[in-house]
Amino acid sequence: LLLEASARWGNRATVAVITNPVLTRSELIEEIARRLGVEPPSGASKPRLMGCLERALGDVTARSQVPVLVIEDAHQLTAELLDELRLVVNSEAQAGRAFEIALVGLPSLESQLSTPGLASFQQRIAVHCRLEPLSHQETRHYLHHRVNATGGDGPKLFPRRVCSDIHDRARGVPRAINMLAAEALRLARAAGQGE
Repeated sequence: LLLEASARWGNRATVAVITNPVLTRSELIEEIARRLGVEPPSGASKPRLMGCLERALGDVTARSQVPVLVIEDAHQLTAELLDELRLVVNSEAQAGRAFEIALVGLPSLESQLSTPGLASFQQRIAVHCRLEPLSHQETRHYLHHRVNATGGDGPKLFPRRVCSDIHDRARGVPRAINMLAAEALRLARAAGQGE
């Protein structure tokens, strides 16, 4: 959903996506700078990395864009890394520049963010969204849309009964729906090749 949203932002934002947040504090800063288009020098100290990140954020702002950092699997972020993100956001706010961060994670992220040690981080959360499991109908529409978007015939590939079975097995969780649908297509192709 965030990738779709970022595509709609177009040239109003520069989006940096981190898909593996299991990093040290310095590696996080380095990765953000790199994803925003600045290559930090090899073996740079933390202050030099911060300088690179500030330059990257400044470059984005100079283009009249908003830097947006999307961190997938954010439930894997440690309290230390969340604090590092808070410090970066504070620094940008003091410089008068916007810097948006979107954390995407499992429900355990909510409980992690509600711990007393992260109260100052939680105070900076402007929007909180939770994706609930899809209903049977939403699952069917979702599967059909994904197939139709690639030029296929969604209702033909995923009839109502198959959509219902996928929903029940996936419990409406989109990631599980994707995996089951992909496996169903793989098995169908394998069966068709044998005929």
